Amino acid sequence: MKGPAKAAAIGLATGVLLAAAGLRADERDAVVKVLAQRGRRTAVGTGVIVTADGYVLTAEHVASQGEPGVVYRDRELPAAIVYDPPKNGRDEALLLKIQDDGPFAYVPVASVPPKAGDRVRSYGFPIGAELSINEGVVTKVDEH
Repeated sequence: MKGPAKAAAIGLATGVLLAAAGLRADERDAVVKVLAQRGRRTAVGTGVIVTADGYVLTAEHVASQGEPGVVYRDRELPAAIVYDPPKNGRDEALLLKIQDDGPFAYVPVASVPPKAGDRVRSYGFPIGAELSINEGVVTKVDEH
């Protein structure tokens, strides 16, 4: 792993958050459903494509439950785990690589963590439903 993908994994592992404030409508394609297939069971979560060549930040508790894949623009695509966080109880983010040719719509990882008072949006597919968008204000940032 090198370049933007490595930077994303390192930033993620040290608690840098993705600040999605101001995400344009054409960037919404960068928010993907993450699937983890194990037998007949499929876990569903949310990920964000962070590079044009298909690196996806997601939650370890979803993607590690089975064979990973993503739904991008209504197409199910295979993915591979390229960074799995240490099992230390606080690092939850995992990095996938979509196994298909790009380029993909993406949102770069924030170069600095958000601070208290910043407006942010969260995007996700709660319980596999349609895309949900929530807005809020950062009230506290964990400094660990």
